[in-house]
Amino acid sequence: MQADLGINPKHPRDSPHGSFSFDVSNGACGVLTAFEIADGFIRSGVVENALVVAGDSDPGHGLARSFPYDAVGAAVVCREGEDGSGFAGFRFDRAPEESGLAYSRVSYSNRRNRLEVETSEDFAGRAAPWAAKNVSSLLADLDLRPHSVDLVIANPLSASFREMFAYHAGIDEEVVLAVPGAERVLTAAPLLGLATAAERGWLRGARRVLMVSAGAGIVVGAGLMVV
Repeated sequence: MQADLGINPKHPRDSPHGSFSFDVSNGACGVLTAFEIADGFIRSGVVENALVVAGDSDPGHGLARSFPYDAVGAAVVCREGEDGSGFAGFRFDRAPEESGLAYSRVSYSNRRNRLEVETSEDFAGRAAPWAAKNVSSLLADLDLRPHSVDLVIANPLSASFREMFAYHAGIDEEVVLAVPGAERVLTAAPLLGLATAAERGWLRGARRVLMVSAGAGIVVGAGLMVV
C-alpha cells in the first residue's frame, strides 16, 4: 500500500524523508491497537504523521454469499495535537473463556482454501460486559467517571452492543454513536464512527471521546481521546 500510494518509497538513506509501514493484526480491535502504536511514535518524536488504514473485503470476490462483513475501507492521519488534545490513554483485555463466541479459521478442501467465520447470536450481549469492565478500568486509571464521557464510538456498531455496553458501563445510551446500516462493518468501524461523528458536528461539542471495541477472542480495547 505504501508503494501504491507513493509514500516516500525510497530507502531513508537515499531520501531526506523516509517512511515505514507494517500490519497490525488484531481484528475488531486493530484500529485501537494502531492508534496506540501511532500515539507512541508521535509522542516520542519518531514520526510526525501516521496514516492508519483499516478495512475488510470479501475473500470470495463476491462469490462468498454468506461472508458476514461488508467490504469497507477507511483511513485517518494522526499527528501531534494542540492544547492538550490527543489520546489520554488506552487499555486492552482478553476473556479467553469466551473464545467460542466468535472465531475464524482457514482450511483446505477440494483444492481450495476455505474461510469459515462463526459468530454466536449472543456475542454482543456477552462481549458488552467485558468491554464495559475494560472501560471502567481505563476511566479509573485516568481518574474519570462514566458521566465524564461526551461521546462513545462502539464497535460492533450494532444496536444490541450499543445498548448492552451503555447499560453495563453506566453511560447514557444517548451519547453512544449510532451509524444506521453499518452493522456489517468490522475492522473499519471505529474510523467510520469518527467520520460520522465529524460529519454530524458531534466532535465540535465533545471534549472526551471514548472509543471501544470488542472482537473475537474475546479481545476488548478502549481508548479515550481528548478533542
